[in-house]
Amino acid sequence: MMNVALARCLAKLCGDGHISPKYARYNNTCKALLSQFEKDLIEIFGEIHLTYGTVNSGTSFVQFQRRALIEFFFNYLESFGCNKIKIPKKVLEANIGIKLAFIGSFFDDEGCVGLRFSLSENAWKRNVNFYSNSYGILKEIGEILFSLGISCNRLRRNNRLKDDTWVLGITGRRNIFLFRKYVPLTHPMKQYILDLMVESYNATPSKNPVKFADLLNKLENKRDN
Repeated sequence: MMNVALARCLAKLCGDGHISPKYARYNNTCKALLSQFEKDLIEIFGEIHLTYGTVNSGTSFVQFQRRALIEFFFNYLESFGCNKIKIPKKVLEANIGIKLAFIGSFFDDEGCVGLRFSLSENAWKRNVNFYSNSYGILKEIGEILFSLGISCNRLRRNNRLKDDTWVLGITGRRNIFLFRKYVPLTHPMKQYILDLMVESYNATPSKNPVKFADLLNKLENKRDN
């Protein structure tokens, strides 16, 4: 039966995970996401044998090899290939909370939250983007977000990279506010920057110089840590 834990695990395997007939692995540098994957697996299957380690690049991973568990996940999605992934049918048929759990977990892996102040333009620059080689999964995500009143930008190729990456962007005060309200994120830095982004709309140097300076200081301190 589909639940939040299962939706998050499926999203992670679609994002920074890898699954084959021999093993399933979730790679990430964020301890909070690795821990969530482990806890969600235990919630679904009970106590299971998990392997922990790091790849050559130093990125940590959680892995399992049990065939029955691997087959369990393949029952929800035939292919986890980066250009073929989509939102599993059972997730699309579930309630909005489960759909958003999938979207939030996918964004934890494949999303970007950018906030900076442009001195030349004297304005905040903001970007909230999903990235994927799969056009289909981003289209489905955009449709679900639209049902909540969040209008996404038109899907486009990532011009900064010479690859097959698609970008689903979210801009505009209302859309960013609703995204922060509805989409549950676990990645600490992305949560923090998104919160600062929401604050930035009321923190311009001309209208509120004290709040602007405080926000800029928070942003710089977080980046230095």
